[in-house]
Amino acid sequence: MASEVNAGIESSLQWLKSSSDGSFEQQLSVLSNLVELSSSLKVQSLESIRPALAYCPSNNVQQLRIYRGILLVIRNLAPSLNPDYFPLVIQSFHEIWKLEVNEWVIKIRQVYWEVLANFQRNQYVVSINDLFSWSDLDFPSPVIHFLFRQFYTEDLDVTNESLLRLLKIKENHVLGAIQKLFLKVDFENVDHDSKMFVHLLYDIITHESFSNWVNQQIEEVKIQWLDLTAIVVQTKEDWNNFQLLGLLIWVESIYSEYAPKLNPETIKEETLERVLSNVLQIFAELAKFKATVQYFEHNSDALR
Repeated sequence: MASEVNAGIESSLQWLKSSSDGSFEQQLSVLSNLVELSSSLKVQSLESIRPALAYCPSNNVQQLRIYRGILLVIRNLAPSLNPDYFPLVIQSFHEIWKLEVNEWVIKIRQVYWEVLANFQRNQYVVSINDLFSWSDLDFPSPVIHFLFRQFYTEDLDVTNESLLRLLKIKENHVLGAIQKLFLKVDFENVDHDSKMFVHLLYDIITHESFSNWVNQQIEEVKIQWLDLTAIVVQTKEDWNNFQLLGLLIWVESIYSEYAPKLNPETIKEETLERVLSNVLQIFAELAKFKATVQYFEHNSDALR
């Protein structure tokens, strides 16, 4: 089966390079069969994948449709593929991104997100951050699945190395994208994708390295994460002590930065009000937990 899929991709790639119009429908039929075959195939590599990802189709409907078919096959293979293919997919995506936008370019962009979402977790955090510097969020579902796969904490007893690496990046396009995705969540009607996304947010805002990252950011970014956290903390009733500590440390550090600025002259200052209001809302929501009370008992100067 692997050899058949490999030969099929090679055949489609050859068609793209020769642009034989007469066999277009036949080539689509071949690809349709390949998509079905590849759905149950588990391989670490195929010889045809690298040249397929290195190819950039011209911007006409037939080229784009055939290339999309090849990507659908790669999407199905992605869960078992060697992670070394992952940055090649991003590079390929970047080249396609430069094409003038039309219906089929948009459809191809969606498939690229699906390919990336299907890859196993890997170490290419810098490449992922670069990806979000030029891409958009027009397809939230595969983007959420992709981010969840790469950065969600799978085992509480094992360090989440991917998230740790991510939070060491100061100019963080991934976290910027996550902020934008958060604004799309309907908290009155939370669907499956949104639940996944919110669980990823739990991991981010409670991570021990988040405090260092957020304290390096400009004021507006700090405020955005406070806005987010003030809402997210209301969606969970079972924070563990480690999560509470991670949350309280960075929220309290921002409070300590802004609280001294409060005086009769600044009391109506919008930014200051927004920061302190969010901080106090977060503290109030977490005050029902014993670990929160203990935190402030041991840090008695925090709210003075």
